[in-house]
Amino acid sequence: MGLGKRFSWCWLLLSLCCLSFAEPVTSPPQVHLVTSAYPPYFGPDLPNQGIISEIVTEAYRRAGYRAKLEFLPWTRCLAYARTGQVDGLFGVWYLKERESFLLYSDPMPPIQLGFYTKVSSNIRYKTLEDLRRYVIGTVQDYGDPPHFVAARLNTDVAPTDKHNLAKLHAGRVDLILIERGVARHLIATEMPELQQELTWIEPPVATMQQYVALSKKSPRAEQLRQAFNKGLREMSNDGTLQRLLESSNIL
Repeated sequence: MGLGKRFSWCWLLLSLCCLSFAEPVTSPPQVHLVTSAYPPYFGPDLPNQGIISEIVTEAYRRAGYRAKLEFLPWTRCLAYARTGQVDGLFGVWYLKERESFLLYSDPMPPIQLGFYTKVSSNIRYKTLEDLRRYVIGTVQDYGDPPHFVAARLNTDVAPTDKHNLAKLHAGRVDLILIERGVARHLIATEMPELQQELTWIEPPVATMQQYVALSKKSPRAEQLRQAFNKGLREMSNDGTLQRLLESSNIL
């Protein structure tokens, strides 16, 4: 064997030895969170999966995690969180009764929940008591505000907000309880024929904070909550959170 070939083989063996002692490249640990699509705030078809998805992903990235965000029917999301099949939920509202199986993070930007009705109905109200004679559409398994639930109004349940908008248009309910931005987005993008027929009415029912909520069945629940809170604080302190919100033109 010539000198050049011996040198090449030696160099190859040396390279292989160096590779065998090199530190393996590892990816960041994953946190698996689920929710149901809630455009314009989060959803699989939105740019970057929506503003709330961006906030969650960036907060966890800063804390050394890779966020896997999955969109499923809401009832299934709750079931997975109860049993620990996922690490938790995101974009959820706080409900005291869910503390039995969820650990809530620090809050993300709030959203506004209230009523849509037909323009032609001329329904107005000051307190929930004023709405006793009406049928109000709600969504199955959504966390309605406690004072709305306590009012024990006449409600009719639908599987989604879009179903409720269609029911309202058809006259099957008098009002629907819906998040203001969600209603605007659905009407503008999927139901433009309702633009002049349906309207938001004041006052709002509640301003709801949004959270990451970790399953208590996960052995990492507290660790993942602290990691998200740390990343979210950093984003708030350096102005990233405000820049994201301003660029989204939503919140």
